[in-house]
Parts: sequence; structure tokens; C-alpha cells
Amino acid sequence: MDWEIKKIENKEDFYDLEKFYRKKFSSIYHNKLSADYLYWKLKKNVSFNGEMLIAKYENNIIGSISLTFKQAIIKDKQIKIAEIGDSYADIAIQRIILKKNLNYLKKIF
Repeated sequence: MDWEIKKIENKEDFYDLEKFYRKKFSSIYHNKLSADYLYWKLKKNVSFNGEMLIAKYENNIIGSISLTFKQAIIKDKQIKIAEIGDSYADIAIQRIILKKNLNYLKKIF
């Protein structure tokens, strides 16, 4: 497989993610997509935290999705749940990967 999924933990990775957002989604970019905000929200926030997953292709970020852990009450019992956050993907790269994979499948079948 020529792409990978990676969990990011450190602030440098969040800065790389911010660069991806600014480049690929400049028309919708806002401060809640900044490295500082996302790192605080998912890694430093004392109320809740979460994980950020990125997809990489040829060592470049091509997409992301977040998961935020929260508390909920069901039938008077407090449980931990996870909210799937916004996801972003570079559609042009998705098409390249899909075409490449389809060509590979045609060769083996």
C-alpha cells in the first residue's frame, strides 16, 4: 500500500496538518483548524481529549479525521463515548490512489 494512516501526537505534526488545511481548504480555513487550537483541544484540554488521524501519501498529508472522547449519561449511568469530528480529504489525491489501485486489480485478475 502506498498510503498510510497515522495518529499524530506532537505539536510539529499538528503544524504540518495546519499547512495542509491552509493549502487545500483555504476558502474554509479558520482558527479552529489551527495547530495551536487542535493541539490544545485534543491533547491538553482538561475537560475532554481526543485523537487526530491523518492519511499520508508519498509522505504528504492527504486527509484527516478527529475523535473526541466525552462523557455521557445513559439510564443514570455515566459512560465514555467518542464523537467523530470533521474529516478533510484531498479529493484529487483520492482519485489518483483509486485509479492506481484499480489498475493494480486489473493486472492481478
